[in-house]
Amino acid sequence: QALELRERTLGKNHPDYAISLSNIAQTYYKLGDYSNALKYDLQALDLREIILDKDHPDYAVSLNNIAVTYSALGDYSKTLEYHLQALELLKRILGENHPNYANSLSNSAMTYSELGDYTKALEYNLQALELWERILGTEHPSYALSVNNLAWTQLMMKNFKEAESSLSESIEIKSNRLTRMSFELNQSLLDQQLEELLNDTELSTLINQKLEKADYSPWFFIKGFEEDATRSLTGAV
Repeated sequence: QALELRERTLGKNHPDYAISLSNIAQTYYKLGDYSNALKYDLQALDLREIILDKDHPDYAVSLNNIAVTYSALGDYSKTLEYHLQALELLKRILGENHPNYANSLSNSAMTYSELGDYTKALEYNLQALELWERILGTEHPSYALSVNNLAWTQLMMKNFKEAESSLSESIEIKSNRLTRMSFELNQSLLDQQLEELLNDTELSTLINQKLEKADYSPWFFIKGFEEDATRSLTGAV
């Protein structure tokens, strides 16, 4: 309905029409209908090339979305093709010191891993890790996730000593972060004069469960509707 409305009011050659195409693609993606998701993602890409050109952040969004969908379809050669296109474009339009470029490096690393090219996966993981450290520091969750990704690659390469070291670093960062979260939570409760609740067994268990869930996955893609900037690399609409 949104697509039809935008076609009626704005026409097909409008950026908002491309957003609707991409959001329909995401709906199909969430339903597990990856073929239709790919169909609409490709339409969005073609339209953005016509109305925005290939050097626009939204074009990189479409490249990333197509890569994600090809990954879901198990076509990792195509996944890599589109991730590398997105990586090159982001490097050109945003530069090499941007979080979206770091995300793209990580996604490319993951795809190389899926293809069994662990040497390339390691190369891209190390680049992503170095970039996260430079732009966000070693205490940021994105850095911790990147360390975790590096450990995964090292495990696949049977570099167990290096993997152990990376995993230890990731766990330490996570532990420090959870300690801060726990302190902030307790401070907030104290400020509200609810200290007695912290002694309640049920509440303490619940808090611990919540903190334990603040974990990192070994690999990730960015998914979601473009309008809420959860699937796109840039969040541009």
